[in-house]
Amino acid sequence: MVRSIVNSSLPTEPVPYLRYGDKVCLINGPLAGVSGTFVRSLNGNKLVVSLPLLQRSIAVTLPCDSVIAEELVGAVERHFVEVIR
Repeated sequence: MVRSIVNSSLPTEPVPYLRYGDKVCLINGPLAGVSGTFVRSLNGNKLVVSLPLLQRSIAVTLPCDSVIAEELVGAVERHFVEVIR
């Protein structure tokens, strides 16, 4: 199935596979490094993430490429260290 999609001429872009309540880490922009909780997807290209702030939550809408599942943060960091070396 993946091969069929890649070989097609349809436009594709990677998006994170997230479920409501997943812990995420922001990786781009002024909030890079901040952790939060995935709330929902908007229009297929933006995510709403709840960020704990002063014992309250604030929801921010972010592009999909600004968020990564928190469980993958270590793997991504190791990848960039290898690329730099």
